[in-house]
Amino acid sequence: MTARFQFWLYQFTWTLALFLAVLILPIVFLFRRDLAVWFWQRLWPRPLEPHTLWLHGVSVGELKLAISLLQAQDNLDWSQVLITTVTPNGWNYLQQLEQPCQKRRLPFDWLPSLNRFITAQSTHLLLVETEIWPALFQLVHKHGGTTAIINGRYGKKNQRNPFQALIRQTLFNLDRVFARNASDLQAFIAAGLPARNGQAAGNLKFDLKPRAQIPPNLRVWCENQPFIVFASVAEDERTGFAPIIQDLLQKDPSLRILYAPRQVQQANAHRDLFDDGITRLRSQNAFDQSRLLILDSLGELAGTFRYATACVMGGGFGNRGGQNFLEPLAAGCPTLIGPYMTNFAEETQAAMEAAAILKVVSFEDLAEKMTGLLQSPEILADLRQRGLEFMSTHSGSLVRTRDRLLDWGWLPLQQPDPKPLE
Repeated sequence: MTARFQFWLYQFTWTLALFLAVLILPIVFLFRRDLAVWFWQRLWPRPLEPHTLWLHGVSVGELKLAISLLQAQDNLDWSQVLITTVTPNGWNYLQQLEQPCQKRRLPFDWLPSLNRFITAQSTHLLLVETEIWPALFQLVHKHGGTTAIINGRYGKKNQRNPFQALIRQTLFNLDRVFARNASDLQAFIAAGLPARNGQAAGNLKFDLKPRAQIPPNLRVWCENQPFIVFASVAEDERTGFAPIIQDLLQKDPSLRILYAPRQVQQANAHRDLFDDGITRLRSQNAFDQSRLLILDSLGELAGTFRYATACVMGGGFGNRGGQNFLEPLAAGCPTLIGPYMTNFAEETQAAMEAAAILKVVSFEDLAEKMTGLLQSPEILADLRQRGLEFMSTHSGSLVRTRDRLLDWGWLPLQQPDPKPLE
């Protein structure tokens, strides 16, 4: 099938899916107003206000990268910036951004929604990591805009897309890809990106700065006694982690656990696995004496790593391909990861070669290694130092990417005040 035929088949698929959603979902909307707002804002959005730079990150992790890139430029004109996201967590995180920019949900990749959203003006569209939206890219180019992917990765999920001819044509028209590494760049090129339009710029996640401040009551809890972070725990991992956590707490009465579900909406389901007598939710505030604290809040996890004895990073014990283990390393937190790290394959390999992380092969192996670590402060100290050195060695991608965008004139800058006439 040709790319043109696949494009219209792709649009027909969206039309059919959204038509069925409009018929069925109103029943759900009666009980989930938040879902109703999410759906209608993506289906029939308000037109955009004028802007020159558009950044899109699908959820919290991608938004952190996009925003860190902007914050690296001191004289950025935030009034010319639009930032979009998709997930509820991403939307809640975006609301915490203090800079005066447009904040919107990305419409569905359906022409009627996008035509209403995108006004007749050119824009520089930057998307983070794996976002490839054929209709969105087409309309941005139609209005004279440019498109680029930063921190790009092209994985197996992209390769399984049924509209391969359409994806190839979309990538062929992409103005630029800043890939995380040479392997991702070659994957983009093999999928259709012209080689001249891509470069391996490094992984922006090496440049994310640890969050300096957390709320006072949470900081007091973190400073009070030693604790281990179980971070970004996926739903299919919780039953594997629960007995390990219970065993650790039983063996050491002075130890505490900070437990962060990947989806904060599922915090109560995670909490149900543990003893009510020692477990509290972060949102309850009265958690100063809790030994097991469930972090059901957004934007606070990163600020806790600097206080932690160690971190167990979730996402790598199931079928999700791992989560960002670089964030705790940047804060000097010794980190353990699971066996399935396909989303971070090269970073994992490099960190293993530098002896900067510990990789376990199963939940049983995790329990054994964690018990040994807590009895070996010298190994924890060595991991902490190696992690910091590893992050320092691989940093610099953020500055390289920012400088290239500046060279192209993609970043809107504040104009200096005119000098008064003498």
